[in-house]
Amino acid sequence: MDKSVYKKIILFFIVTRIYLTVIGFAAVESISPYYEPELAWQATQSHPLVNLYARWDSGWYLSIVDLGYVADSSKYPGYVVDEGIDLEANKAFFPLYPLLVKVLGNPLNDNLLAGVILSNLFYLIALLFLYKLAALDYSEKTALTAVLFALVYPVNFILSGFFTESLFLALTISSFYYARKNRWPLAGMLGFLSAITRPLGVLIVIPLMWEYAHSKKTRRKSGLYLLLIPFGPLIFFTYLYTLTGDPLSFLNTQKMLFTTGFANPIIHSIEIFLIFMSSPDAWSRLSFVIFSALALSYMFKWKFRPSYILYSSYTILMPVITKKIFSMPRFTLVVFPIYLFLAKASENKKWEKSLVGTSLFLMTLFMMLWVIGTTHII
Repeated sequence: MDKSVYKKIILFFIVTRIYLTVIGFAAVESISPYYEPELAWQATQSHPLVNLYARWDSGWYLSIVDLGYVADSSKYPGYVVDEGIDLEANKAFFPLYPLLVKVLGNPLNDNLLAGVILSNLFYLIALLFLYKLAALDYSEKTALTAVLFALVYPVNFILSGFFTESLFLALTISSFYYARKNRWPLAGMLGFLSAITRPLGVLIVIPLMWEYAHSKKTRRKSGLYLLLIPFGPLIFFTYLYTLTGDPLSFLNTQKMLFTTGFANPIIHSIEIFLIFMSSPDAWSRLSFVIFSALALSYMFKWKFRPSYILYSSYTILMPVITKKIFSMPRFTLVVFPIYLFLAKASENKKWEKSLVGTSLFLMTLFMMLWVIGTTHII
């Protein structure tokens, strides 16, 4: 990659991070005093500018960093993430991100700061690999535009926050990139790491197997490296078994405490629509469902790589069928082909300014809503 491209991406990254931090801090100072926050958890332990980027599920990841996975919450009577939800629920979250935060947090003596630093580092890595991956199929301008949309996507601030999304995005895009380059040991190892970052990570084996099956320059035994991927969750399940006696305690916890589980996607979508009619903050979730469906339809129309469509399909569909649609805006962040879709749409000059301007406006609005504690973005 040309050094000038690196410089542009890093510059875009720095400018957007400064802008979001200023907007977020201004919203907290000017709006928060007049608004009662609705969020379950928000950070207060670190510097105010760091605390901006730790909301909602950040508290669960921080509990893993601080305490490890909790088998007996009675040992930590003063530690509360969400009133009414047992601290043992932190087993519902996968381990790689908290583990990395723990490693950096010890020398810094500030786990929140460590997590935000790591998230931004992984975000930048994801952007660099997004450019490299896009450049395999598109022009330099289109590849850079995809990076731009990843930086102004309406809820991109979460990628800078105390969440797993930026790590997962970096691992996912880089594993696709190395699969495209027929470097299967790296693709398999990165896929393995993504599988211990988020529950859906293990499914990356499906699109990567497609890439392997359709590669013309791959040795037959190279596909064995992709078998590393399922071992990620197996290691985590084994640990949970030694801790609790239940290897699927993460899944059982999700069902019991977070009311998740499989649902009929049509019925669940109707339920969400009915909620939308009566709840003003549901519009953001519904709009991201509609946008994601639109983007996916155009991926088919514009004949995106089948592996990209496979990845996008299950990443978009799973929140709908597992009753997690309330976090749909956040879940779309890791659907990297959406950034390629927006970049391709922007090749039409009539659409470019409108798409970028709309994204910037929504990014500003959602950042303000998020930091003051509304439930539009969870």
